[in-house]
Amino acid sequence: METAVEYYNFLFVTQADKRTTTWPLMSTPLLPLALICGYLFAVYHYLPKYMTGRRPYRLKGYLWFYNLAQVVSCFVIIYGLTASGWRIHHLVDCQTIDLSNNPKAIRTAQCIWFFFVLKVVELTETFVFILRKKYKQVSPLHVFHHASTVFYAWLGVKFYPGGVSSVPIIVNSTVHIVMYSYYFLSSLGPEVQRKWLQPIKPIVTRIQIIQLLMLLALSPLAFLPHCAAPVELIYLCVPDFIINLILFLRFYARSYIKK
Repeated sequence: METAVEYYNFLFVTQADKRTTTWPLMSTPLLPLALICGYLFAVYHYLPKYMTGRRPYRLKGYLWFYNLAQVVSCFVIIYGLTASGWRIHHLVDCQTIDLSNNPKAIRTAQCIWFFFVLKVVELTETFVFILRKKYKQVSPLHVFHHASTVFYAWLGVKFYPGGVSSVPIIVNSTVHIVMYSYYFLSSLGPEVQRKWLQPIKPIVTRIQIIQLLMLLALSPLAFLPHCAAPVELIYLCVPDFIINLILFLRFYARSYIKK
């Protein structure tokens, strides 16, 4: 028991970034795990049971606001990281993390924490699917992707909020600007969907697949001598990228190629 406590303290106290420990939801890994467990309980038990015998909610106003807020939030994250020193050449050369209390370094860490909070908020998308009785959209891909992203985003804030960790956040936020812009237009009604968005729908999935291929290709940056990134994070993240890639490819093949 003492060994387990010592290892926990070594991992989540000694090795953790001291600047982010006191930030909301960052004190212990039990918090993101509790969020994920609550999410899975709501998705697979509570909400389906709640919706039994009820008519689906429309939630048009909420969807309009939510998708627009996501687009704005992604722009804020990209602006914050680029204003703090991230540049396009960091896609091919590792950016070393600044662990000081320099204002730009703190702003970088805050942007990555905000990205994590955004991933927590995205869990509610599954709740909306169930409340609207769009059960087909609550796929294993959707649930796994949202749940795992919350935990990996938390790890980034806890151990390495900056440097090479900014790369997947920049890539993901850029993809989400495209994705949520599409969802925003979709929320305007079936006529817009039918006339303008139907040909674009598979392209959005292709962009998500390209994103995962990019992240896999850029993962070796963390092993550059000057990078000083914790390679343990890469060992954890790469399998997640691969699993998500396989699930997205299966979804794309089933939804578009077979049709």
